[in-house]
Amino acid sequence: MKRHGTSMTEKIKKALVAAFLLLPATAWSASAEAVAVEPGDIAEINFVCRLANGDVAAASDKAMAEKVKSPKSAVYMERGQDGLLPVKAAVSVPVQLEGKEKAFEWEIVDRLAVAVVGMKEGESRELKLTSENLPERSKEDYSIKIARVRERLKETKMTVADYEYRTGKKPVAGEPFVLDPTVPGRVDRVEGDEAVILFSAKDGQSVETPFGKGRIRENEKAYEIEIDAKAGELVRSGPFVGRIEAVDEKSITIDYRHPFGGEPLSCEVAVEKITKDKVAEAKPANAVAGE
Repeated sequence: MKRHGTSMTEKIKKALVAAFLLLPATAWSASAEAVAVEPGDIAEINFVCRLANGDVAAASDKAMAEKVKSPKSAVYMERGQDGLLPVKAAVSVPVQLEGKEKAFEWEIVDRLAVAVVGMKEGESRELKLTSENLPERSKEDYSIKIARVRERLKETKMTVADYEYRTGKKPVAGEPFVLDPTVPGRVDRVEGDEAVILFSAKDGQSVETPFGKGRIRENEKAYEIEIDAKAGELVRSGPFVGRIEAVDEKSITIDYRHPFGGEPLSCEVAVEKITKDKVAEAKPANAVAGE
């Protein structure tokens, strides 16, 4: 189905390329005088969310991910900075706009922004985030097939300008170049306006890929990576998380209809600091919307 703008399938394809190339159920609260989070307030939170098997799926920062002493799942991605995560408390999760699909972590954060309403500074809760599929998302738009055997040529050429764009520096013979971590490369030589890059890998070597373990097969001109994907496993492609739906000899089918890949999440969230909504405070207690 062709929709306005870039389709979800096209976004997933771009993300796939990028991906391949490169507490117990208790709560405590502060004193009775502590203020509670209201819609519009900024709540600075810590959180960690885990899959059904206990593996960490997402966390507010590296310290929180390590605090729970659980393995990190294949879909876990470290946040770019440490410390508390500020969220704007809300009464409902924002409506998902067509063509504006949210990253896995931001879907979690949007739901936590609703869950923290009523919590007080120092309070912690454990909650479940549901994983129902969204009926308006068609299978045609939110599932994709990729090749189960990926090929990487032993030699490739690119312009010096393209090399500089990708790496931020000029090509120099002997310098490493990573197009795909499973098959590392190195600049062999520079010929005029072209850089010649050679890739190498060991025949039979076992490697990790975003879609499961892979095994390298060598032929005369290329290395083939045969992926041992498993139906039912969660996988990540850039910001998107999906579930492997089917695997055959030639392809892997991945379903991205739900941002959690159909997996319920168990999350522990703690409100560490509240900044009140000054606009709301300035209104009289009986003010209504639109006044």
